[in-house]
Amino acid sequence: MIVGKIKIWLFIIGILVGSPIWGQKNLPKDFCLNADEIQLFSKINELRVTYGKEKLQLSASLSFVAKTHVNDLLTNLPDTSVCGLSSWSDKGN
Repeated sequence: MIVGKIKIWLFIIGILVGSPIWGQKNLPKDFCLNADEIQLFSKINELRVTYGKEKLQLSASLSFVAKTHVNDLLTNLPDTSVCGLSSWSDKGN
């Protein structure tokens, strides 16, 4: 249950935060969001509209980074409960 909540919050943060300064220039050709992730994105936009905010546009590159970060957190457990650039593990390529 906690892992699911972590995934949701990290995905939300990934969508709301600006794109990174450095990183992979091209997305993998097979990258796509699953139905749950698309539904979460839609719910976020519904909530934004409820509070008088503009809808967000879905960003494939930002979604890829968010998904990669969640996978890193779940696999390598680098989380120290302080989210930032240091919340990535040292296991990346």
